[in-house]
Amino acid sequence: MQLKFSTVLLSAIVLSAFAVPARAATLVGTSVTGSLVFSGDPSTSNYFDPINGFAAPGDLNFIDNSTTVTISGAAVEFGYDDGVSNAFSADFSGHQLTITDMVEGTGTNFGFTMTFSDSAFSGQYLVPVNNLTLIENYSSAAGVFTLSSTGGSVTAGETFADTFNVTSIPEPSTQGFVCLALLAFGILAFRSFRRVAESGRAESE
Repeated sequence: MQLKFSTVLLSAIVLSAFAVPARAATLVGTSVTGSLVFSGDPSTSNYFDPINGFAAPGDLNFIDNSTTVTISGAAVEFGYDDGVSNAFSADFSGHQLTITDMVEGTGTNFGFTMTFSDSAFSGQYLVPVNNLTLIENYSSAAGVFTLSSTGGSVTAGETFADTFNVTSIPEPSTQGFVCLALLAFGILAFRSFRRVAESGRAESE
């Protein structure tokens, strides 16, 4: 009886590690604040801010004249275009974020960091959809997404785009640690119940 119970327990624990959490509600309609800061810029200016003169016409930060916009399923939320080197955009959808760089001039890109804050991001993770070509580091913490690139040599006409799922499921590496921990717990529980069963048989003999 103890053996059967511990086997069921172990199976339940392992299966729970692979269970899919409920998907977060759509991001569309939530309020997000965005920032684009270039490495080496002593002013640490936010270049998504229209006041700096580089907000891309047609994107919501330009239209709303603000660094805080409402996520739309049909428009790009944040855009930057200097007309010489780069045109960056950050486009949210219901459950994704796509960062794009359309290279306008051959040379060396500056590194940059983008940050996005939204109460809807709490408990959410960024999980890459493609092999990353632009973003090198990214994190999710306390309702804030941070993405960065160190820059590098580029050629006019190139386009780099990275897409991330916004999900309550952590990256596979994080899930793997959770699964291993739960599996280890299950094995320990199994051994404990087996020792109890063997001890009970010994006493009855």
